[in-house]
Amino acid sequence: MAAHRKPRQSPLGGQAGRTAATLALASAATATLFEGSGHAEPRPTTAQVKEKVDRLYEEAEVATERYNGAKEKADEARAAFERLRDEAARRTQRLNTARDGLGAMAAAQYRSGGLDPAVQLALTSNPDQYLERAALAERAGERQAAAVSAVRRE
Repeated sequence: MAAHRKPRQSPLGGQAGRTAATLALASAATATLFEGSGHAEPRPTTAQVKEKVDRLYEEAEVATERYNGAKEKADEARAAFERLRDEAARRTQRLNTARDGLGAMAAAQYRSGGLDPAVQLALTSNPDQYLERAALAERAGERQAAAVSAVRRE
């Protein structure tokens, strides 16, 4: 229904609109040109550049010293870790050896029957031989107790 109407024209259409747009662009460009050139940074002098370079070298030197200190500490920590790891491996090996020895002693006791020493004395035909064996058994018991203590310490 609105197709029969005449299109509206803009108030700044035609030649007058183009002239206004051109003037607006020209004035904006001029303002930008003058504003930008009025606030330009002055070029640094050779002395200022040298001073800045010297300051940057000092900062780099400080950073390098900090890096070297941190690297030295890391190397020391790595060496200490390696020593501790080796010590742990040696202790684990000693513990395993002691456990194997205790296991062998326990198996031997089990195989011998574990009779009470008084019963063994009553059943023996030679009391002297029994006493020798009892002394040996007592020393073996002391060694077993020492081995158990060593395992507990490990």
